[in-house]
Parts: sequence; C-alpha cells; structure tokens
Amino acid sequence: MKTHFFAVKDIVRITGVTARTLHFYDKINLLKPTQLSDKGYRDYSIEDLERLQTILFLKEMDLPLKEISDIMQLSKEEQLQILKLHHQTLLAKQQRLGTIISALEDYVSGKEIINLNIFNNSPSSDEVQKLIVEWKSYLEQNMTCDAEILECIANTYKSDNRWKNYFRQFCDDDLTEFVYQAIMFYCKTSGK
Repeated sequence: MKTHFFAVKDIVRITGVTARTLHFYDKINLLKPTQLSDKGYRDYSIEDLERLQTILFLKEMDLPLKEISDIMQLSKEEQLQILKLHHQTLLAKQQRLGTIISALEDYVSGKEIINLNIFNNSPSSDEVQKLIVEWKSYLEQNMTCDAEILECIANTYKSDNRWKNYFRQFCDDDLTEFVYQAIMFYCKTSGK
C-alpha cells in the first residue's frame, strides 16, 4: 500500500499554518518533512501532521519554541500528559472568561461592582487572595508589610468613616467589609 504524503500547500490548507512557518520549523529541526520529492518539495506524512498539531497545541500554551522542541523529544505518552494538563488549564481559563464576560455584561448594564460575580462573593476565593498578594507586594515597595500592619490596615478600612465614604463611591458599605475579610483571611492563612 502506497503511503500518502501531504505537500506544503496541503498542510497550509489543513492547518492554517503558513508555508513560511513550515519552512522555519524545518530549518530549526522542530518539524522535518518525512521526505523530499524528486523535485525537492517537502512531503509530510500523517505522523508529521500529528506532530504539527501537537506543536500548535503547545504554542497555544505560550511556550517558547525551544521548550516546545524539548517536549517534542519526549515520548508520545509524556507529550499526551502535558497536553492533558494544557486541556485542564484551558477549561479553567474558559470558565474564568465566562465569568468575566458575564460580569462585564452586568457592569455595563448598571449593576454595582460589589454585586458582580467576579470574586464569587468570597473573600477567601483564589482570585481575591491573588489580588491581596498583589496589593501587598505594592505596599512592600514602600514599607515593611507584615501581618500586624495588614490587620491594622484592614481594621482601618472597616472602621474609619473616611475609608467607608471613599469605598461608597464605587458601591455600598459591603465592600469595606469584604476587603476587611479578604485581608484578615490572608493574614490568618499566610502564616506571615
């Protein structure tokens, strides 16, 4: 049985990858064609096409070509494990984007920011705690910022009317309580 090969134009049509990209991948030994035709044209096998699809999946993970090249040296099973992890990452990103799109639609239609479902309304959620870590890193650029100081700031947000009035510009009083709880949760669980 004769093996079917794909020309560069076929691969371009099937995958949307440019001929220039295929030539570059050949040049850097990331994707070599199975053979060259009698006229010197690159011929790709179905295995090459599968390899290209794996490369494209890895590119979508924003991996540099050097790292993709290293992964392509792994066994097929190891590559599949990496792609399974990528699949889980994409599902989480898809869910997060769905939440953001929904919140954005609510926000532009006039819903108050505190009532949006961005943070799952939980001061202990991963998203909120990541924001607390980021906020703390900004504070640390100008001052020492241990748990005691963070707790003091949290208490000020909660009890000082100036802060309550400031936050009230953006939404109702619940935001100061929310920020207080988020900071206190961070202090309690970070061990710092």
